[in-house]
Amino acid sequence: MTVKARKQGNSLMITLPKYLNIEEGTTFDVRKSTDGTIELIPFKEIPSSMDELFEDWHGKYKTDSEMKDWDVARPEGKEIW
Repeated sequence: MTVKARKQGNSLMITLPKYLNIEEGTTFDVRKSTDGTIELIPFKEIPSSMDELFEDWHGKYKTDSEMKDWDVARPEGKEIW
């Protein structure tokens, strides 16, 4: 599919086809390469807290078997505890 840039006010607009399934209101970082390629990268905000990071997660946490020893480890020297 080919799209064409059109002027709207002081900007150029490019319409993205529906089959790309982009939600209305999606924010993008825009990059232009030296060869003229334009990339639209969906912007993802960095969570400001652990609560915000996991707010949509409702699963259970399963510790990897290799990490289970860390749960009961005690300092042996001058580690910060």
